Amino acid sequence: MFEDLINFGFLEVYDDEDDGKFEVGKLLNFDDEWLFLLCIDSYGNYDGYMLLRRENVFRINYGTQYLKRLTELMQGPIRPIKISIQNLFNDVLKFVQKDYIVSITLLNGNVVIGKIIETQDDKLLKIQIYLDNGSDDGVTIIAKDMISSVQFECHECLEIQKNIF
Repeated sequence: MFEDLINFGFLEVYDDEDDGKFEVGKLLNFDDEWLFLLCIDSYGNYDGYMLLRRENVFRINYGTQYLKRLTELMQGPIRPIKISIQNLFNDVLKFVQKDYIVSITLLNGNVVIGKIIETQDDKLLKIQIYLDNGSDDGVTIIAKDMISSVQFECHECLEIQKNIF
């Protein structure tokens, strides 16, 4: 079924218990555990990329009036990326490591924003944390299996990247 969704353009992807909240993205790739989306915001602007845990997705809409209107509004450059993908999760994390600010949402809803410093034991991520103003807020280590989503090049990440001291 996901193979077909790659050809449908932008999708409404619901992954939160709040049925009124969803991500808008174009499915670029997927595997048994993860979806990889190119995202746009509610104004039709490019909003980076998202790696989303597949088991958390409970609904996907396509071809809706909302999506048709939103894609008509689309503006701004979309920065294509090239990632060699054999293991979607690990390959995307390796791609963003050190060069991108990431926003990582954990299964409990907490969000960590920063740069991935290293992957430890193939089970842990070491992340340099940044505050909204770009100042350093220490380091955290999180378990990979607690990650719900990873976003990069999103508005929030780019804003923080501009402010890093």
